[in-house]
Amino acid sequence: MELEARRRVDIPVRQLIDIYERLSSVFGDSATIIGGRAVNLLCFHSKRNTNDIDVVIDPSVFTKNLLRQPSAYNDIRERLLDSGFIVDSSKGPLSNVVDKESGICVDVYFSRDVSGIPINDIIKGSLEMNLHAGSKAAKVRVASPFHMIMMKYNVFLSDGNGRGSREGKDGDDIKNIIQNHYGSIKDFLDKERVRLYEMLPEKEDMTTFIQTLLAASFSNLRREGAQAPK
Repeated sequence: MELEARRRVDIPVRQLIDIYERLSSVFGDSATIIGGRAVNLLCFHSKRNTNDIDVVIDPSVFTKNLLRQPSAYNDIRERLLDSGFIVDSSKGPLSNVVDKESGICVDVYFSRDVSGIPINDIIKGSLEMNLHAGSKAAKVRVASPFHMIMMKYNVFLSDGNGRGSREGKDGDDIKNIIQNHYGSIKDFLDKERVRLYEMLPEKEDMTTFIQTLLAASFSNLRREGAQAPK
């Protein structure tokens, strides 16, 4: 099951809705999709195969249920099992949750920041999206374009000191989200300047941030040029 769960696939919308609804029945409707699947949802024309679904969960639920009432973890585990998931806690509580039917892995984050962004901030700023697959429809909560860009920026900067060593996908994601939701890097900087200065208070940090955005876009364009047919 573990090997199957890590196979990269383009998860169909109907399957995503089904998994999200079952997760929400256990964790609540504040469950928010991040990572590559969020990129897919925010950039509809950009196909992005992923090997899992990343979800952040309201930490207060676990502060009350897991830390103060450890026995409640067994209840959550049983509810996940009843909802069609396999739970592997060998590396910690909920370290690996797998949809039994499809083999798709769900990585659940609830106890720490995600790529430098506090979970509560991600949930508070998230968007509610309406997804449709035939007669099936549902509301799915997704991290905002701004927070996705900032998470991707932090990862891009840490991988190879800003050289985008993860096969360029973080640079691609930054570029695609900016194009889809802001139009250009300049438009993004103009619209989000206040929030950026709150997160990047030093002038040098802002300079690094802009340079990294440009590097992400340049890396993307350079790779596309190298792959273009001659």
